[in-house]
Amino acid sequence: MNLTQLLLQSNINIKELTSKELVTLQHFLLDIFNDIYYACEKHGLQLMLSGGCCLGAIRHRGFIPWDDDMDIMLMREDYKRLPQALSTEFGNKYQCIGPNISTETDMSFMRIEKPGTILRSIYDHPNQNKPVFIDVFPIDNIPNNRFIRCYNAIIADSLHYVALCIKYYNYLDSPAVQLLLKNDGKNEMRKRLIIGKIFSIFTTQTKVFNIFDKFISRHTSNTIDVGVPCSRRYLREIYPRETILPVIKLPFENILAPLPQKYDIYLKTLYNNYMQLPPEDQRKHAFWIEIKL
Repeated sequence: MNLTQLLLQSNINIKELTSKELVTLQHFLLDIFNDIYYACEKHGLQLMLSGGCCLGAIRHRGFIPWDDDMDIMLMREDYKRLPQALSTEFGNKYQCIGPNISTETDMSFMRIEKPGTILRSIYDHPNQNKPVFIDVFPIDNIPNNRFIRCYNAIIADSLHYVALCIKYYNYLDSPAVQLLLKNDGKNEMRKRLIIGKIFSIFTTQTKVFNIFDKFISRHTSNTIDVGVPCSRRYLREIYPRETILPVIKLPFENILAPLPQKYDIYLKTLYNNYMQLPPEDQRKHAFWIEIKL
């Protein structure tokens, strides 16, 4: 039984958005994206829609109807410059959280958050009020040598796993962890919590995510392939450089948004037959506990 099924059978007070609330959230996210896009254009940074937003642009000319988040990506050098560009253009309107960006993080990539809002999910600690956010992923150079790629994958995936284990241990009281723990038939969550408890004795999730981030970004010279190793496993998202750049602009809601140049290759790598709508019971959406825009 997956987490969605467990949640629907539990007594956790979750909030599924109505159609009107979902559209309101999508428009709110689009306003944030427009500010980010403006800052990038002003400072010569090249962003592009990624993941479900890229899919939405091609299949729906906007948000996937049931989608409640936004994902963008930039080449690593532009990614590193984005926080300063946003600060220069918008002051304290937004805050950037992520490895080697903020003093604390529980993610392997950057999130641009809107202070004063609340978007708390079942994965968050009960004492945390997470703001509305957009996920930002760095595109990194992937070494040409296959031996080095395999070495990178082993180290990067191990670091990522340890960081997540510490995160689960820190968020032991979150509804998602508690629910998985109670229905942990294969003891996978218990294993992760034990690993997280051990490593948390001498390090923190932020420190491990910082090490992970430095490790995957250490190849600074241009390579044949690029990838997004912070998103999934290291070898999961690798593309020829010309798949990503230069970008093209296509309609997304009421704007023209940049997408990877060869979006068909990009989307097939992620979703295979991406133009086919999934069955209704497989249409992934988040479960929120509290929302305030």
